Amino acid sequence: MSTGQGHKLSSEQREHFLEHGWLKVSKAVPPENIRRFTEDVWVRLGYDPDDQTTWTQEKIHMPRHREVITKDFMPKAWDAMCEILGGEDRIDTTLFESCGDSLIVNLGSEGWDDIEIHPKDLGNWHIDGDWFTHFLDSGEQGLTVIVLFNDIEPRAGGTYISPDGINNVIKWLYDHPEGSSSIPRDADGSQSACSIQTCKEFVELTGEAGDVILLHPFMSLVEQKILRTLGVDSLTDWKIASERRRFTPRSRGAKDAMIIAEVERLKVHALKTGKPVDSMHINGPVPYQIVV
Repeated sequence: MSTGQGHKLSSEQREHFLEHGWLKVSKAVPPENIRRFTEDVWVRLGYDPDDQTTWTQEKIHMPRHREVITKDFMPKAWDAMCEILGGEDRIDTTLFESCGDSLIVNLGSEGWDDIEIHPKDLGNWHIDGDWFTHFLDSGEQGLTVIVLFNDIEPRAGGTYISPDGINNVIKWLYDHPEGSSSIPRDADGSQSACSIQTCKEFVELTGEAGDVILLHPFMSLVEQKILRTLGVDSLTDWKIASERRRFTPRSRGAKDAMIIAEVERLKVHALKTGKPVDSMHINGPVPYQIVV
């Protein structure tokens, strides 16, 4: 069983993942890879980094233009991922072969400077994955990987997680073997499976550029997290009760429009600088491929 080559998790790191469902791998992405994926971010956005009046959106989910094989892009994090998941041979490379520059940019605004919000009241608490039917044993949700492309300090737009909320999701999926491709939402936009109002533990994810955060309770160490939460040694009697499905992400339509706009900005920039346009979409948006 291949488990990666270099970086090994300490016993404390392994236990932290089992107990809390997340782990930060420091300096996991080489600086040159960070630079490659961020050097033209302001061109793609069409914003002036020195003029906040041009920042017309607080949060932007940018599309992907470039890809690098994951084990080459972040070898230290890849080793940790392989160890958590029980070996490299357990990773489906048809789904998780590469990392891309689909950045999530959180610019914020001055209006939030003096406002304190309890994490419970942030709204939109969710588990990732808008492209498949969620089951307790879904391989699509083996890990969620967050790469920090710049330093993120407290109150600087970092992601919040709720470690004890993982237990709620596990129990919800256990009780719904029929699965769900659209988990019901509460009035604040949060997915009901999270039961966020019952949670007591909240963590704001901060760190330095190149840090990678691995989180989620779905699939050797990951399966142990599910079993520990349910208080059992195995799930021999639990079976899914409907068909596994994968589909085009619900956000894809908006991404296509963003791709076209970003490529045009990159082309204008290329004419000014003489640099090539580094995008897989140079001749139009590449169609989304559903892997079945």
